Amino acid sequence: FDTLLYGLAAAVVARMDRIGLSLYTGMGIGILIFESIAATGTNNIASALMVVVILLALLLQRGQLSRAMDAGVSTWQTVKVFRPVPLELRTLPAVLTARASLYAVTIIIVVAAPFVAGEPNLPLLTLFPLWGIVAVSLVILTGWAGQISLGPFGLVGSGGAVAGGLIANHNIDFFVALGIGTLSGAVVAVLVGLPAVRIQGLYLAVTTLAFGYAMQNYVLNKNYWLGSHLLPTSLAAHIQRPMLYGRFDLENNTTFYFVCLAIMVLCMAAALSFRAHRSGRVLIAVRDNQRAAASYAVNPVRTRLAAFAVSGGFAGLAGVLFVYLQHDVIPGSFGPVPSIAIFLAACIAGLTSLYAAVAGVVLFEAAVLFIPSLYSSHTTLVSVMPLLLTGPLLVFNLYANPGGLSDAVFEIRDNFLRKTAARAGIVVPSLLADRRVEPAASLQASSASQASTAPQVSA
Repeated sequence: FDTLLYGLAAAVVARMDRIGLSLYTGMGIGILIFESIAATGTNNIASALMVVVILLALLLQRGQLSRAMDAGVSTWQTVKVFRPVPLELRTLPAVLTARASLYAVTIIIVVAAPFVAGEPNLPLLTLFPLWGIVAVSLVILTGWAGQISLGPFGLVGSGGAVAGGLIANHNIDFFVALGIGTLSGAVVAVLVGLPAVRIQGLYLAVTTLAFGYAMQNYVLNKNYWLGSHLLPTSLAAHIQRPMLYGRFDLENNTTFYFVCLAIMVLCMAAALSFRAHRSGRVLIAVRDNQRAAASYAVNPVRTRLAAFAVSGGFAGLAGVLFVYLQHDVIPGSFGPVPSIAIFLAACIAGLTSLYAAVAGVVLFEAAVLFIPSLYSSHTTLVSVMPLLLTGPLLVFNLYANPGGLSDAVFEIRDNFLRKTAARAGIVVPSLLADRRVEPAASLQASSASQASTAPQVSA
């Protein structure tokens, strides 16, 4: 992805439409790469400087962009809103039984998972709820706010870096660390999104990608000034998990798994509450039609910044849990590769549905972590498993289900609801109106035809 970063950075400076300027900018970036390698032996500084170059370019270009670009023509458009279960059907026994069965199966799976996986696999299993929290963050920012982010793990790393250093160096309280990480993620997300908040689409995607590189290669690197001050000072630093309330030892992997699972459930509940209230409705309105929302006294900039803050807060919270899980701040866990992987997995599952995105991301991570272990002798399969899951599957999904795999799942649910409503004799317009228009029209035409051909009887 390094070449992608440098090429897109030059394209952003050239506003995506000036070939000559992009050529000269690319040559300048090549000089930066050469100087970085000559001075330090790596291109870390050059990749970290890309976020500075991009942000400065966006700040200088804001007054020069066209109204079409300001209107968000290139924003995230391939979204689909899935309607909830109609009110007329929510209390039917069949619907209640199906919902209870689905919840029961889910609870049984997540509760039994640590006992089935075994102690050696528990650290890997704990990654699932952490990726689920990052998926919640991504749904808010991309699915609901329409802002494409290719660097969610950069925000995860910001929360982990700030809280991790304080935990290792000052042994702060567990819940204080969670609060600091959440606040750090929210603040950093707003600072990153502020220059690009009026410019959507590829500009924001490139900005977040560059931020992910800067976070991994510079901020989380102890060889540079910022990393040396943020991260644990001792090379042998080992972050200990605390004992909560004198009863719950988080060093026990099973206990820590259930704590992370509970936090993920709370994050999902908070996100659903946010979506159900005015803040969430305003966010959807700005995503669907920015100008129409502004005509109702909705401030699009403030709304998008709020989405950045909420999304970044969830990501920062996940970062603190990553640090506790790994007992250290590991830069490779917060790089651009996991960021792009989780973005693609959420796209395949369906970014507008919180449940679908979390489930899709968790299943993707499970496939990447556990399926290759079953075929450890096949090294090729182990190396290409993420590519197989996010490459051909994504392309096929764009053709078959543009709204994500959740589109097919919700269609199955709607078919079940239609049959349930028919058996109960309940007319649900939101489910059946599209099927009743044509028969009603043909019946009316047939009646009119019979009336015109009927014999006229005079008085």
